Amino acid sequence: MDLLVRARQTFFPESDQAALRYVDWSYRNNPAGPVYACLILEGETVAGQYVNIPISVILHGKTQKASYSLDTFVHPDYRRQGIFVRLAETLFRHIADEGCLFTIGMPNRLSRPGFLGSLGFVEPFGVYSFLRPLSLALGSGQLSRGILTGVPFGGIKRLIRRMRVLEFNRTEGPDDQWVDTLWQSCLPHIVLDLNKDARWVRWRYTENPRARYDFLTATERDGRPVGYVVWQHERHVFKRFERYFERGLSYLYLMDVVAEDLLTALCLVWTFINEIAKDHNFVRVTAPARGRLAYVLFSSGFFPVRRVSFIYRAHHQFVPAAGDLKGSKWPVTTCYWDVM
Repeated sequence: MDLLVRARQTFFPESDQAALRYVDWSYRNNPAGPVYACLILEGETVAGQYVNIPISVILHGKTQKASYSLDTFVHPDYRRQGIFVRLAETLFRHIADEGCLFTIGMPNRLSRPGFLGSLGFVEPFGVYSFLRPLSLALGSGQLSRGILTGVPFGGIKRLIRRMRVLEFNRTEGPDDQWVDTLWQSCLPHIVLDLNKDARWVRWRYTENPRARYDFLTATERDGRPVGYVVWQHERHVFKRFERYFERGLSYLYLMDVVAEDLLTALCLVWTFINEIAKDHNFVRVTAPARGRLAYVLFSSGFFPVRRVSFIYRAHHQFVPAAGDLKGSKWPVTTCYWDVM
C-alpha cells in the first residue's frame, strides 16, 4: 500500500495526508474488496501503474463481481513503449481469475482512444452530461428564478403532489436500515446497476474524503422509505464565465436518483430543484439519454449538453447479453465517475 501511495505522489502533487486518505478510502476501505493493482518499476522509479477497484453489481437480481478502471499512469520518460497495454493485459488476466465479469470506466478524452483502440473496451451506449438552468445569475430576482424552476412542470406540479403525499428530509446520510429497506424494494426492477446497499452508500458518500454530499429522502407517512436524491455539497463554477459574473455561474452535481417508482423519482427531483438547488445557477448530472432516469430528467427541465465516455470490457463468456447493455436498462449516473 505504501508503494501505491508513492505511485500516486509521482503523478499527482498531493500532500502525504491527502494521498493517504484517498488510498485508504478507495483502495483499502472499499466494501467490495481490496484494490487490484499492477505496477512497473525501474529502480525507485514508478514507470507506470494500472489500478482497478472491485465493484459489486446487481445483474438480473444476482450480486456479481466486476471492476472499475480507476488510476492509470505512465511516467513521461517511459511512454510509447507499450507499458500501458502490458499493465492492462496483466491486470485483466488477474481480475478475470478473481471472478470479475467485466470492467467499466469513464476515461477522459486523452485516455479514451487507448482504452477503445488497444484494450478491447467498447462504449455500449451513449452517456451524457445533462444541464438544468435555475437562474441566469445569482443576483437575479425571485420572479425570473421562479419561472425557471417552474419549467417544464407547470400544471402537473399539483398533480404530482396530489398523487403522492411524501415526507421529505434533508440529511448528510440516511440510516443504514432505511437505505437497505429502500434498496430491497428497488431490486426487483433492476436489470444492471451498482449494488447501492447501505454499506456502499456509506462508503461512497459519507466516508468520502474528497467531497461532501447531501441527501433528500422521501418516506411514506407510515415510515416506509421510497427514494432519495444525493448531490455534491460543494459549489462549482464555470471557469469560462468567471470574468463576466462577480461570483461566476455556479452549479451543483446531482449524483444519483434512487426511487422505487417513476412518480417518486419525479417528486424527489422537483423538490430538490425548487427547495435545494435554487441558490445556484445550474444543476449538472450524468445519465444515459434513454430510460426511466432520462424521462425524469427531461420532464424536470434537464437537457443533454455533451456526450461523456462510458466504457465496458468483458472478461468472461458469461457476461451481460447485448440486450442488457443499453442505456434504458443500465442507469449510469454521476456516482460512477465521481470516485476519481
